[in-house]
Amino acid sequence: MTHYGQENAKLAKHLRHQKAALISNMRNDAFERAQKELSAVDATTDFEKYFTDVYIPVAEQLAAEVDKFNGGTK
Repeated sequence: MTHYGQENAKLAKHLRHQKAALISNMRNDAFERAQKELSAVDATTDFEKYFTDVYIPVAEQLAAEVDKFNGGTK
């Protein structure tokens, strides 16, 4: 938001409005994935993979919001 807000104040405002939804999505996804990992008794948890699986989709959602706001450019 800091980066894009310097270039486009309207985009920064839009992202602030999307922030709650993105945080909720990340929290729900993290909880579901943690439950799945913990339910497998003999499995070991690869936290690097877990981090990538949770945070990369949120970054992709953020990038999609920026792209959608800009009309598919940038």
